[in-house]
Amino acid sequence: MIQRFLIILATLVLLSNGAIAQSFSDVEKALEEGDYQAAIILLKPLAEQGNVQAQYELGFFYEDGLGVELDPKIALKYYMLAADQGYAKAQFAIGELYSHRHGFERNYEIAMKYFKLAAEQGNVQAQYKLGNMYEDAQGVEQDYKTAIKYYTQAAEQGDDNAQYELGAIFKNGRGVEPDYEKAIKYYTLAAEQGKTIAQYELGTMLEKNLITGQDYKKAIKYYTLAAEQGDVRAQFRLGEIYERGFTVLQDSETAKKYNHLLSKQKYYQRDSWKKYDFSAMFESGTGVEQDFKKALKYYKMAADKGHTSAQNNLGVMYENARGTEQDYDRAIKYFKLAAKRRSIKAQNNLGFMYEQGIGVEQNYEEAIKYYQLAADQGNAEAQFTIGYFYDFGYEIESDTKKALKYYNLAAEQGNTGAQYRLGDIYLQAFGVPRDYKKAFKYFKMAAEQGDMWAQDRIGMMYQYEHDPSIKEDYVKAYMWYNLSSDLGHSYGTENRDKLAEKMKESQIKKALLLSKQCAASNYKNCF
Repeated sequence: MIQRFLIILATLVLLSNGAIAQSFSDVEKALEEGDYQAAIILLKPLAEQGNVQAQYELGFFYEDGLGVELDPKIALKYYMLAADQGYAKAQFAIGELYSHRHGFERNYEIAMKYFKLAAEQGNVQAQYKLGNMYEDAQGVEQDYKTAIKYYTQAAEQGDDNAQYELGAIFKNGRGVEPDYEKAIKYYTLAAEQGKTIAQYELGTMLEKNLITGQDYKKAIKYYTLAAEQGDVRAQFRLGEIYERGFTVLQDSETAKKYNHLLSKQKYYQRDSWKKYDFSAMFESGTGVEQDFKKALKYYKMAADKGHTSAQNNLGVMYENARGTEQDYDRAIKYFKLAAKRRSIKAQNNLGFMYEQGIGVEQNYEEAIKYYQLAADQGNAEAQFTIGYFYDFGYEIESDTKKALKYYNLAAEQGNTGAQYRLGDIYLQAFGVPRDYKKAFKYFKMAAEQGDMWAQDRIGMMYQYEHDPSIKEDYVKAYMWYNLSSDLGHSYGTENRDKLAEKMKESQIKKALLLSKQCAASNYKNCF
């Protein structure tokens, strides 16, 4: 604050005549010594002589209570004296008093009048404030066109706040058509001046740039600038980028392949939710080298500021010795921090560690506790796991009714493991009356998502007519066995080859054609 006055006063000393220059020099000396009262005594005669700077500075002292009792009304008096002489800073200060000064009656009409007077003289703060008022409908009807006008005036004078607002308007299409080129332009202007939020937003745009394609190197540059200034979102995103190391070429077919590989693990490997979704790598087509140490650094920066996802991911790093020595105690510490903040992933991770006894003594009670927390938030994987515990009686009494409840909750959200298990329960009559229609319904739900186990079961239901509603059909049975086999299921291969011995060549050809068409439709047009 004092430094600001000293710079202004040093300029005035140079520009003023001898007597006034000496007075301002004395004011400067008083401020250097922290003597606001002496500065006020020196400024008052100058203000009475009509000196606008003295009037403005006295207004500032009274507004902030520097050397005098805080008094917005006296502040307004001095601001008015300077404003009436056309002093733009005082005009802006009056606008501020009427727009939001605590203890001062708000009057947007008067505020806008003085902001406009200041803006017309090129006052950048007033131009930015008017942009805010028109964008946010403060005392006026919302008018993005006028908001952009004033933001642009301020941005052209180098105001980073206005540059950021313009970037946001053009990125999100607020009152205008989205214009990513302009958004990047204004975000860049603000980011280069060190505006943290602009650096982060620019990073996100460059990472998924719709104009020139992804540019991870530039994205990382701006994420890093923001992260080093404490932006927790940038810190977290850098952690993700360096942990995963996007170093593959874009390949949607390979993406699909990995989706299927993950899909087929969901039932028999219930921890598959912890595996990295490789499809994202092949869909993005990027070139950033994996660097666990950097990932750990940025996750920790964000985690220590309470970023929930960063806390969970940091736990994963310590659990799996990524960028550091394996440290289960720290892993559990960060998982618990995130779990307390309702992180479903952290709750699942803790459930898994207690279930498997990883870094802790095996404790099914604790495992169920954390899985239940995630399930209660609607997480399908946790609901499936709780159902699995009740289904098979893992350290708790087997309860088919509760198992069905949780399997159904998960199945409704598309969990293929739950859908398959429900199909099996109704097919095999495990604790419920046998119901082929329900069995077929749930197998179908999973099969249409590419679950190879369910596809094999559908094949069996077509091969052996268990219910009049599901007619024996070798062609459809062969088709589903073949689809299951193509996804790597050995039972599908075995069942298909055995069935082929009972079929005509023409039937097999037809089944193979249907299989190809079904796979091409992503299993959606197969029934």
